[in-house]
This record gives sequence, C-alpha cells and structure tokens, in this order.
Amino acid sequence: MDIDKAENQVKKAGNFIDTLWSVFAKYWWKVLIMGTVFGIGYFLYWAITSEDVVEEPVSSMTDEAYITRTYKEIATNGDTLTIELWSDGVETIAE
Repeated sequence: MDIDKAENQVKKAGNFIDTLWSVFAKYWWKVLIMGTVFGIGYFLYWAITSEDVVEEPVSSMTDEAYITRTYKEIATNGDTLTIELWSDGVETIAE
C-alpha cells in the first residue's frame, strides 16, 4: 500500500513539473522580461543603498610598530629566551 501512495506522489510531482514546464514554454518571454526588470531593480537598490568606501592612507595604518616574528634562542648561560622581532626592526626579549 505504501508503494501505491509513493507512486501517486511521484505522478503528482511529475504532473506539476509538466504543467510548470508548459507554462514556462508558453510564457518564457514574460519570465525573461520580469527577471530582467527585477535584476535591474535590485542593481539600482544596491547602487543607491551601498556605502562609499573610505580608504585610509597607508601611512596611518603603519604608524605603530607590531610584532612580525617571534622565535626562541638559547643564551650562553643555558636559559631559553623568547625574542620578538618588531616591524621597525627592533628585537626585544619577551618577558
């Protein structure tokens, strides 16, 4: 019995797809025009509501020094030191 119900649902889905395809085949130009109108409308909405991008000068982004690399070294007395290399070329020992 479940197989009969499944076959009926498959037939209904097939009929729906056939109907949808026939409507699309008959009115394809209307669908194309409506899609184009909606696409143009969305583009205009996006163009009007989008914010302008303000670019900061590169110099203001690189004013502060930052750590570019961290590595470990062994000192002459056997201690392990963590060395930080900064963007301005300075090496410091991390605490």
